[in-house]
Amino acid sequence: MKACFAALAASLAACSATGGGKLCTAGATQACSGTAGCSGVQTCSEDGTAWGGCACLDAGGCTPGESQGCQGPAGCPGLQTCAYDGTGWSGCSCTTLCQPNDTAACIEGDAGCQGTETCTADGTSWGACVCQQSTLCSPFAEQSCAIGPPCFQVCAADGSAWGSCSCVCTPGAASSCTGANGCAGTQLCTSGGTGWGTCSCDETNCQPDSTQSCTGAGGCAGTRSCPASGVKWGACQCNGGDVGALDFSWTLGAAGACEPAGVAYVELSAADAGALFPCRAADATQTGALAGVPAGATAYQAAGEAAAQTAVYQAQGSATVQAGGSAPVSATLAAVPGALGASQLTFQWTFGGQSCATAGVSQVTLTVSAPGDPSAPDQAVLPCTDGAGADGTAVAGLAAGSYPFVVAATGASATYHGSGTVHVDGLPADALAVDVPLASEASATGSLAITWTLGAPCADGGVDHVHVFLVDPQGAIASDATGATTEQTLACGDAAGAVYGTLLPGGYFVDVQGLGGGAVISQSLGTQVAVLAGGDVTLSVAGAPLP
Repeated sequence: MKACFAALAASLAACSATGGGKLCTAGATQACSGTAGCSGVQTCSEDGTAWGGCACLDAGGCTPGESQGCQGPAGCPGLQTCAYDGTGWSGCSCTTLCQPNDTAACIEGDAGCQGTETCTADGTSWGACVCQQSTLCSPFAEQSCAIGPPCFQVCAADGSAWGSCSCVCTPGAASSCTGANGCAGTQLCTSGGTGWGTCSCDETNCQPDSTQSCTGAGGCAGTRSCPASGVKWGACQCNGGDVGALDFSWTLGAAGACEPAGVAYVELSAADAGALFPCRAADATQTGALAGVPAGATAYQAAGEAAAQTAVYQAQGSATVQAGGSAPVSATLAAVPGALGASQLTFQWTFGGQSCATAGVSQVTLTVSAPGDPSAPDQAVLPCTDGAGADGTAVAGLAAGSYPFVVAATGASATYHGSGTVHVDGLPADALAVDVPLASEASATGSLAITWTLGAPCADGGVDHVHVFLVDPQGAIASDATGATTEQTLACGDAAGAVYGTLLPGGYFVDVQGLGGGAVISQSLGTQVAVLAGGDVTLSVAGAPLP
């Protein structure tokens, strides 16, 4: 019987081969029983005419074309595929969706908030969409708030929240009060809202935010307004006509802030228009609009005023205003010299880091020059330690400006010199600590060049030589930093004059004598000059013939 089936199979195979028929689908697989009855798989040939040999599925076998998950290099997730003959798996290829820890913008939830999602550490997926922090307010914006009396609170730098509200009153607000001698007056809240200013009696006080009719320029019918501060009426503004506005922005010079500058409010004016604005401590640059300015070229004034309506900072200029429009104006208000009173400048000195007693210094020569004029210094010989036991001294009555100074002293074993420039801004008091270095340091010398006129040209005046020398504060002929004398005798026509290149900083008296035949026939004595460390001073002196 087996022989019959075998013959039949052979006959069918021969018939199929010769007839061109296909036995199976190319590449298809089917289970089979292999050698020793093992379970295996066989694959259809490429032309579909026959099944391939039966490949046993041992421990490393698989179904051809099948895929499975795997772990690749560095533990990355991946896929591997069974070989076409089922004899084993391919290498593990990593599969990632994104670069680990990368971020991307996303939209989350029904509200559609904008956020950020982060790629997982294995790169297979994106994490949850995290909404960005919402913005509550504009950074550094201000708004009214209330804890007792109304005040201001400032928005945080990131716009996430309003700051705390803690103050006594609204900055720049006005309140009725009783001033000196029982007069009715007005007091303004300080720029920081921390308290009320001095009560100022003023007959021009008015009801805040009220208006009244008035007669303006040229007899026009107009209206004037009382500002929120209630300090005084604004300028009368004609009703109607061709007017525009000035959009001001201003800063308070070197002081920068309202309280250091002593400014309570700023008054702006142009032509017949005027307005008053509280000085706001939170803003370095402040703004305000001045309406009702006549069209055309106009001059304007800006005044920073103290609580007593005294202008302590000011600026002025001009701008062109278009009818119905606004012109931008940027102004830097400068301190009004002497408006806040003369300053007192306190010098506190040490000598190479030592006190007066330790350095053996008993007297100090202090020279202070007027701003921009080193030829007119004030000089004094002072005790190193003042009457209160402090090493230093106070110089009073200084207006705003920059003052060159020189400090010189002789100690137990060294000579000390120091110099510099100090700026006085007009505020009531300033202090300057000065550590005076050793005179032997190269930086502690300056130069002085002297030229002269002696009443007539050299030959016409009978002068053939000029005798020049410097006198120190003690009345002796001075020496330079090398120890050389400053005394010189030069030809009268020497165009270069007398030049001293290594003078110790300090104050000197300059003496110039015209010589004719060896006798003094003209002279200039006692001209003061201050020499600064590292500075170059040029001085011209004028002499007169002797009677």
